[in-house]
Amino acid sequence: MPGDSFSDHRQIQFVIKQDKRPPSRRRNIKNTNWNTYEEEFGAKVGLWFSNITTPADIDRELAKVNSAVITSFETACPESRVSGRHKVPWWNHELKVLRQKANKAFHTAYKSRSPDDWDKHIAARRAFKKALRQSKRETWRDFCSKTEGTHESSSNSIKY
Repeated sequence: MPGDSFSDHRQIQFVIKQDKRPPSRRRNIKNTNWNTYEEEFGAKVGLWFSNITTPADIDRELAKVNSAVITSFETACPESRVSGRHKVPWWNHELKVLRQKANKAFHTAYKSRSPDDWDKHIAARRAFKKALRQSKRETWRDFCSKTEGTHESSSNSIKY
């Protein structure tokens, strides 16, 4: 131990090493091509149910249908790589530049303590926040308009 703990208990020291995880992959159900799914599923599932006489036949046919559903879905909704960093849809280059200007104006005003510099900082911050609100509003409207046009099986609503 490098130093004394001034305690009557012994210190326990350990190091946890973590391997890097491979990038995760996910399927975005909202981006499923339902026309491709219907074509693939229709091609794989035919009129199979004419020769069913035993429970083993039922199990075999159900396994075929289950396989057809899964492979059709995997074809119509391919996996995509998900990065660890979450990007917000409303952020853009203009907002980045405005935020940099506002931060720079703040640091200038903080160092100089000049009322004129503080006014410049307030104006720059106001411009950034206004553009930020506008960008969020536009992105929300765009999201809502896209949501109205999604396929009924990809929406999360339950219809009774």
